[in-house]
Amino acid sequence: MLLLLFLTLRASAQFYPHADVYANGTLLLPDSTSRSGELMWTAHQNQKLKFRTGRADEPEKYGPDELLGFTVDSFTFVPLKDVRVWAESAWLGKTSRIDHLFAQRLYVGTYTVHAAHVQLYDGVSGAIQPYINVLFQRTGTTERPVPLPMYQRMKDQRFEKVKEPLYALFADQPSIVEHLRALRKEDDLGTLLALVRAIDAR
Repeated sequence: MLLLLFLTLRASAQFYPHADVYANGTLLLPDSTSRSGELMWTAHQNQKLKFRTGRADEPEKYGPDELLGFTVDSFTFVPLKDVRVWAESAWLGKTSRIDHLFAQRLYVGTYTVHAAHVQLYDGVSGAIQPYINVLFQRTGTTERPVPLPMYQRMKDQRFEKVKEPLYALFADQPSIVEHLRALRKEDDLGTLLALVRAIDAR
């Protein structure tokens, strides 16, 4: 399951079942009620979710600030706001601020883990580029999630700096800190997530 999850993340958000065609799903509305129907959403921070109850119906559109989340197939997405991600400015050692986005919820336990897909203009390539970050946060706190980029081009020295906030977040989890210290930018993150999940299995 973990391998399949990260293969999906690595391949592209376009492999979500609702990326470019309608798929059966459920909306969770602000009043905690739900609506079932068909939805379509491309993983982009500025892309609104399209929802319809039937094929002949005009689709309704929802942004991250208008829902408590949505589910489709085995995926759960929730809205996050004021998120920092490593993206087009990572080579400068800077994160990018995202006001609102839908993020895929990967795990909730002692720590909450999300996957955030964003698309931003990259001045080096002169084109819009997709970026994936996995966000780690101690559950129940108001601290901003700590981002870890997946499969982004950056120097090894820069990636070591990127990992430093995670050492503080997992300071009381020596096995995770040890794994992070050995983690390279091209490595799969499945083992890291398994270690985070294992905290709650002890």
